[in-house]
Amino acid sequence: MRTIDLHMHSSASLDGEYEPEELLRLCKESNLEYVAVTDHNSVASVAKAIQAAKSYDIRCIPAIEIDCDFQGINIHLLGYGIDHESGVFELLNEYCRDMEKKASYERLKKIRELGFSISLEAFPHFETRGAIAPEDIGSVLLSRPEAKDSQILAPFLPGGKRSDNPYANFYWDLFDTGKPCHCPMRWPILSAAIEMITSTGGIPVIAHPGITLKGSFELLDDILKSGVTGLEVFSSYHSREVSLNLYEYAVAKGALITAGSDYHGYFKPSVVLGGYESFVEDQVIIDGILEAI
Repeated sequence: MRTIDLHMHSSASLDGEYEPEELLRLCKESNLEYVAVTDHNSVASVAKAIQAAKSYDIRCIPAIEIDCDFQGINIHLLGYGIDHESGVFELLNEYCRDMEKKASYERLKKIRELGFSISLEAFPHFETRGAIAPEDIGSVLLSRPEAKDSQILAPFLPGGKRSDNPYANFYWDLFDTGKPCHCPMRWPILSAAIEMITSTGGIPVIAHPGITLKGSFELLDDILKSGVTGLEVFSSYHSREVSLNLYEYAVAKGALITAGSDYHGYFKPSVVLGGYESFVEDQVIIDGILEAI
């Protein structure tokens, strides 16, 4: 296990399980020393996470993960060392949550078109959270006894080929770009997301490029030219081969190297805090981050 984890989510993310105070307690149990709570398009948990971290002698770096668009691809951009009190992030969250709320209705409509009977009443948290994540839909459908009789759902059930991370895989297989239930979203363009991060004193880093770019690493040159300064080389989703390729690329380009699990709790049961593989010493990675911010 590692001593740093710079990619995790609290309940401020639609698909995050734990309140920031509980998340930091789990970080302490996992022997983490440096962390970053990187909620989707939100900094709502950052202040609480930083405060909780102090009681555990953990360094919590203020951070965010912004959904953005680059050449038609949904890129996840991490921002480290940001001013989390800047109003720009509050505006971002309001904009994205409004989109997510509207998309919730479309997601239910499209999943019903695949033959599933499901309504808004199945999600009692809708009013408080304001939106339904695709993983929420997967959780409800996979909990039903009749799920075992569905060819669509069978791969995500225990023993199925996509059961390692059932809810996240449900999203990627049914709701990701080009999939039958995909709902197009007007995310900020990459350059705008970079500006949000850098204008508040932060550094922009591409999250888990091995999965987001789906092997199209030729795009990395243009992404770095756009102003991105780092790559999340080590991730729960990266094989050793992918991490090695990204590491060699980052070193050659002089890009910052970061690492994180992308822990969410319930919705990603196979992902654990600090549970990524790395062949670089933790101290080398965190020293690079702290120097950059």
